[in-house]
Order: sequence, then C-alpha cells, then structure tokens
Amino acid sequence: MNRIVSSIWTRVLLTALVLSAALGWIVYNRMMILKNGREIVLKSEPVDPRDLFRGHYVRLGYAISRLKGDDRLLKGLGHLKRNQSVYVTVKPGADGYWVLDSASTVMPPPEDGKVTLKGRVEYPLFPHGGRVSYGIERYYAPREKALALEKRTRRAVPPRGRKERPLGVIVRVAPNGRAAIAGLMLDGRKIYEEPLF
Repeated sequence: MNRIVSSIWTRVLLTALVLSAALGWIVYNRMMILKNGREIVLKSEPVDPRDLFRGHYVRLGYAISRLKGDDRLLKGLGHLKRNQSVYVTVKPGADGYWVLDSASTVMPPPEDGKVTLKGRVEYPLFPHGGRVSYGIERYYAPREKALALEKRTRRAVPPRGRKERPLGVIVRVAPNGRAAIAGLMLDGRKIYEEPLF
C-alpha cells in the first residue's frame, strides 16, 4: 500500500515540476522579449471608448492584421491556410507609427530600419491574404490600472468633427519575430509601461 501511495505522490510531484517549468519558461521568454526586443509603436485601430477595458483587458486591432492579396506589397504571398505562419515586415511611417512594408510565408533576412513580426493566419481570404494575429491583440492590466487607463483614454476621445487621437501600442519584437506589448501611448507620450514581472 505504501508503494502505491509513494508512486502516486512521485507522479504528482513530477507533474507539478513539469508544469512549473513550462510556466516558468513562458514567463522567462516574455520577459526576454520585453527586455531585449526591438521597440516599435503600432497605431491601434478605433475601439469603442465607452467599453475600452471590458473586464481587465482591451482588445486591440492593427492595420497589419488585415493582409489583402491585391496589395502590391503582398505579391507572391499565395493562398494562405488557417494557422499558417506569416512574417510581416514593418517600417516607420511618416506619423511615427510603424506600417506594413511586406509579408511573406518565410522569415525574410534582416533589413536596416525594418522589423519583422511573426504572425499566424486566423482567417484566410480568397484568393490571397487573410486576418493575422501576432499575440498582441489583447492587453491585460490590473483592475485599478485598467480603470485609470480607461478614464484617461475616455477623456482623450475627441468630439465629433475633431481629429482622432489614436492609442499607440508599444511593442517589442525579438529577432525570431515574436512580439509582446510593452506599453501604451497617447498623444506621443507613454501612459503605461508593462512591468517585466
């Protein structure tokens, strides 16, 4: 009987150890991206300002998430399949936000002044292109910070007829294309920075 109990506890401890190691690796990997990744700023697409932080996260959208096959920058992309890897290269735009430069199904060689993000096709579009996610479509914040950010961004929404004040998303990108959200910007100023832990 003692052998059976000992065997069960050994399995439980081994499972807990493996799960803890896997979780530790995920946290470490994200921390390394935030610490060492190349910083870019993407313009968030408009969100409903009355419901910005539903729960404790905001859902973010980006122009680089919609790849259209008729775009001259995407020639040769081919027919995409769901869950297929896509490498999207961005460059600084005139307004300071990074914009689409090109897309490919293979990792392109590094180019000066450009950054490549690795994405996954969520919805293919016929005949070419699709909706791509990069793992930066949700931004989580603690309840108090989420409420403070919501209040601040609500005040930033312009009245009708006035120029939009976009929310900038600070993203750090590792050399392999993996990305992590590092903070938020409003009017060119950082309003929130993601802690390493």
